[in-house]
Amino acid sequence: GDHKQKFYWGHKEILLPVYKNMADAMKKHPDVDVLINFASLRSAFDSTMETMQYPQ
Repeated sequence: GDHKQKFYWGHKEILLPVYKNMADAMKKHPDVDVLINFASLRSAFDSTMETMQYPQ
């Protein structure tokens, strides 16, 4: 990813890759089946719709 972000999962800390570009993320993780979208309200729809353009 462009960088990693720390999140808490129960009592554990986990690091998730964060990408600025959806094409890079999909190339790196072609079998992904979960998307966590932290985009702002205005851009969340557009970034989610961009994700839906990739084969599932």
